[in-house]
Amino acid sequence: MSVEIKEIFNDHGVQNSPSTARRSAMKEIFFNVGRRGRHDSLISMSQYQAEPKTMMKEKSATRLPAECMKRIIKYVERRRDVISCLLVNKYWCSSVIPLLWARPFDNVSVENRFKLIRTYISCLEEEDRSGLNFALKKFKVKIPYSSQSLFEYATYLERFSYNKLYMAVDSGIRNYLSKEVVAGRSTHQQTILITGVMCQLFMRQSRRMTSIEITKFFGMVDLPRSSLFSTAEYTLSNIRRFELEYTNRMTRNTLKLLKYVSKYCHKLQVLDLKFPYLTDKLDVVNSITNIINAQTQLTEFNLSGLRFGTEIIVPALVSQAGSLRSLKFMNCDFTGTDFEPLARCRELKSLTIQYCQGLTNESIFSLKHPHFTLKSLNIGCSPAALVSQLLIFPIAGESLEELTLDLITPETITTILENCPKLKQLKLVNYFLQQPTKIGELLRGLKYLRKLEIFISSKNADYENMILTSGDLPESLDCLILRCGFTTIQLDNLLSRRDLTTLIMDYMYFDHSHFRVIREYAKRSDRLEVLGIGDGGAKDSFAKKEWKELQKLCKDYNIRAVPLREINSW
Repeated sequence: MSVEIKEIFNDHGVQNSPSTARRSAMKEIFFNVGRRGRHDSLISMSQYQAEPKTMMKEKSATRLPAECMKRIIKYVERRRDVISCLLVNKYWCSSVIPLLWARPFDNVSVENRFKLIRTYISCLEEEDRSGLNFALKKFKVKIPYSSQSLFEYATYLERFSYNKLYMAVDSGIRNYLSKEVVAGRSTHQQTILITGVMCQLFMRQSRRMTSIEITKFFGMVDLPRSSLFSTAEYTLSNIRRFELEYTNRMTRNTLKLLKYVSKYCHKLQVLDLKFPYLTDKLDVVNSITNIINAQTQLTEFNLSGLRFGTEIIVPALVSQAGSLRSLKFMNCDFTGTDFEPLARCRELKSLTIQYCQGLTNESIFSLKHPHFTLKSLNIGCSPAALVSQLLIFPIAGESLEELTLDLITPETITTILENCPKLKQLKLVNYFLQQPTKIGELLRGLKYLRKLEIFISSKNADYENMILTSGDLPESLDCLILRCGFTTIQLDNLLSRRDLTTLIMDYMYFDHSHFRVIREYAKRSDRLEVLGIGDGGAKDSFAKKEWKELQKLCKDYNIRAVPLREINSW
């Protein structure tokens, strides 16, 4: 393939290539995109705009409103089909480009992400590009790019991830540096420089940005200088979701960013903060409080790893009492914290409290008469903290429909049946099997249960001792999701006298004997509509044959077979 054809997927090299080369390249792409889904074709197929009249003869498509086009294209599932939409005409191309470039770091393959940086450099203003070229020359890095981009790609970015940007820049540096230069030396300084320039580009041009994600810092990675965010008022004012997961010490640049978020971001709907057991940073706590107070309609707040200052943050949440619908606390210390402000969050529907310390009967006394009606509850605790788990169930009450927990004891079962008898969904996550027969008592007592999910890690050998039969499943159960190991006999007993509409099985050591049980169940069941099996089909050739036979059986009995990639979404 010629250089022009390779580079037709990117702005680099297009302006200087002959028109005949462009035509042949686009024809080559047009005829082969159906059978070859190139990863790098996502980067930029917009060269069609350069000479649309030289394309193959085709009927002009009806010019639908832009909003209609966006909705229609979103229903196109396969990426190669979306890419084909670029080739219809100029109008279709301009409608698809924003969709492809809304989340480019999520969609492009690892081996081609360096091309994103090459294209974004072509979007820089002349002054920024000159400064970048000077710095790259100093580091002996030469990145080829177009002198002018066909589209302002940076304006389409909706979800900004600093970490993915850093890795894409690092990929570009290593791609354009010779192996002799890369070997034995760090490219961190060059990467930080270009990443900062890219951040400045996005903060200046990304008018559609609605999400900022800063997660899982590693090594010496830090945010660029805080002055980049000081002039980004227009961009930051549109942010709806802010995620921060910091694993190193809190730097001055990060603290400055938190201050700019509280200053400019007033429309946040989701605020997600994770810290590595932060214990003594009062300035961080005050910044979080300021961000909360600055919002007009916060609907979801997640906090993890804060061992200091919850007595300051929790009262601040009362300012969002009219909009807050979801609260999640993980690995936090609630010693000395009064939960009375949470009782006033009248719109609260979902509450998660996992592995938190300091919960006492006195601290959550005010929650026993809340203004909210809880629908979903997620509780996680160690056996030593069982008392704190039991204190939460009376708060949920009979309105609770979804429950997730990891500790099953006689006390837990009694409390659930007394306070939350109308559960419709139950998820057991790595729960303890000290008295396995008790799980049947719990399930039989939940007369309205429709969905049951059991997850036990394959590292926990206790799952083999789990006693669960079809007689333990309530008559109301429609959906069963098993993410744990079962022997063939256990599985056969579990499914022997129950008709489900949905059966999802995703666990280790799924062999041909399990396929036999599932096949027989699918034949005799009159209600089964959805069947999903994960992890088993790729073990050996025999398992693959069984899976193909099972797929044929699903087709014969009109059962929807859920592929492995979709199972995690259930």
